[in-house]
Amino acid sequence: MARFQNGLAAASLMILASAVSLGVAHAADVTAKAGGSIIDALTIEKTEDLYFGTIVPSATASDTVRINTGGELICGASLTCLGDDASVAAFSVRGERRFTYSVSLPEQVVLSNGSDTMTIISLDSSIGSQGTIAPNGRDAFTVGGTLSVAASQAPGDYSGTFNVTVEYN
Repeated sequence: MARFQNGLAAASLMILASAVSLGVAHAADVTAKAGGSIIDALTIEKTEDLYFGTIVPSATASDTVRINTGGELICGASLTCLGDDASVAAFSVRGERRFTYSVSLPEQVVLSNGSDTMTIISLDSSIGSQGTIAPNGRDAFTVGGTLSVAASQAPGDYSGTFNVTVEYN
């Protein structure tokens, strides 16, 4: 019986040794792909400046003059707007075909004649806050706004700048 037990133990050791030498632990691998897409950079160019035209203020009341995104000038009742030289700001955008982008405008813009100021109290875009690049890789939009004119606003040529930002959504 001892011989049988010794033989069984020896056989068990041999099976265990074979299992270890055969590498019972199993390894597996798989190949994954990696990649990315490069698209056209989004660019914007100003093609026209925003100009509210020539305005005569009231001596007693402040008021606003608005130019909508279609170029229509709306002069407040307390103001006199002269001439037809008002214009919306216009912008040309280029980028990846059919991609959407967002437009960011400042809330206000201060105009100055060197010593006095007026404020554009709102700006709006003809495409709202989002545009889509056309199949030709281009898009365009206009920006209008509302200018606040104080009673007896000091004469002068007022100017200022504002940033328009576009970015892919």
